[in-house]
Amino acid sequence: MVPVHNEEARLPRCLDEFARYASKAEHDIEVIVAEDGSTDRTLDIAKEYGRKYHFVKIVSSKVRLGKGGGILNGIDASSGDIVLYMDVDMAVTLDQIPRFVDEILKGADVAIGSRTHPYSIVHKPPFHRIFLGRLFNILVRFMFRLGYFDTQVGFKAFKRKTLVDIIRQTNTDGFAFDVDVLIKSEIMGYKVREVPITWAHKRGSKISPIKNAYEMFFDLIRIKLELLANKRFTLLGRKEYKEFYDRIAGDVYHRAERSFFLPRRAWHVRKNREILQEIPGEAEHVLDLGSGSGNLTLKIALARPRALVTGIDIGKSFVKYSAQYSKKVGATNIDFIEGDINALPIREKFSPVVVVSEVLEYVPHQKSALAEINRVMKNQGLLILTTPRVGLRWAIIRAIWTLVRREKLEIPYFPLNLSRLRFLILGTGFYPLKLKVMNMGCTLLMTAVKVASRIT
Repeated sequence: MVPVHNEEARLPRCLDEFARYASKAEHDIEVIVAEDGSTDRTLDIAKEYGRKYHFVKIVSSKVRLGKGGGILNGIDASSGDIVLYMDVDMAVTLDQIPRFVDEILKGADVAIGSRTHPYSIVHKPPFHRIFLGRLFNILVRFMFRLGYFDTQVGFKAFKRKTLVDIIRQTNTDGFAFDVDVLIKSEIMGYKVREVPITWAHKRGSKISPIKNAYEMFFDLIRIKLELLANKRFTLLGRKEYKEFYDRIAGDVYHRAERSFFLPRRAWHVRKNREILQEIPGEAEHVLDLGSGSGNLTLKIALARPRALVTGIDIGKSFVKYSAQYSKKVGATNIDFIEGDINALPIREKFSPVVVVSEVLEYVPHQKSALAEINRVMKNQGLLILTTPRVGLRWAIIRAIWTLVRREKLEIPYFPLNLSRLRFLILGTGFYPLKLKVMNMGCTLLMTAVKVASRIT
């Protein structure tokens, strides 16, 4: 798999090399060119090679997905049991692929190229690259206790299922993407093998020494804070997910919105106000998924008295409390149902508006959840979605809230970065209309319309 973005100059050489490699390879190969949002001739060049060589497959996106989103797009299009992703600059040549495949076949889940392996041959890069690379590795080893001396080579192979599991919990898009993948691989217990390589520095690198070193450093801090906030790493399965929320008192989020901690109250007020503004006044039905204590659902019902509003939550205590409280305040156009976001108790093409507020980041199988949401929505229906925005600021706020909060109100989750959110939305029959960043840059609000088919 070759993620590319504005790689007009280097892509032809890379694909010509693949053609030569494929003519001699003893195993079947497919080359997935994952292109997104290029502004030059990258996509046209990829399509030319796709017509020329049967093993070249192109996946593209009209919007920028980033490295993580591009790899997700490529995984979806691939069919092999072993997936290898590489940088288009070909600092590691293709004749080294069999070493990585052999490591996977011998039992490794992940095989990574390492310039520090005693049998590696490295044509030295500029001094600043050596210095920054070693400094970054020291930080990685100190912060995460990883035993690898080189995390940044863009040449890695995975068992397909392994990569899908890891990427699901990886939310870094920049140059720290590779180290995030390895951190999650280690914590999830996958077997990682370092592979000796022959590596040569290629001119034209996109790395800006100061800017990218700064970004990577703060990405490491963010990743560390997210792991600390989660306390336990693995996302819960559906059964554990329901058991967790069944144990929570139904009024906890009602009380949280009235907290004496004023920033927290302001956070909820702003988010709910922005969501209400996106709901069309003529909507005859609004579905609020993950309704919790019913705070937002009730606000929608009171603001849209002519609409039927339905709140759905997996926690039975939430549903019971929400129904009782809405009856107490006299809301007659509201209903609450216990249900799973992956199997909604709603008929097909029923609702014109669906609200999903700070829910998707908790769901283990996000793509299937969005496909289920698509099923119950009318054609051209409006999806309104909010989620924490990946970033150091949110990681700090979340870590503080986790420390001071007396009640355990949430399960482990990793915030969705914008590239993953766009990948999920575009891949499940929606098209993004508007994106807004709010709450000190810590919350994303996206509106999307249901379209006929998957957008590419």
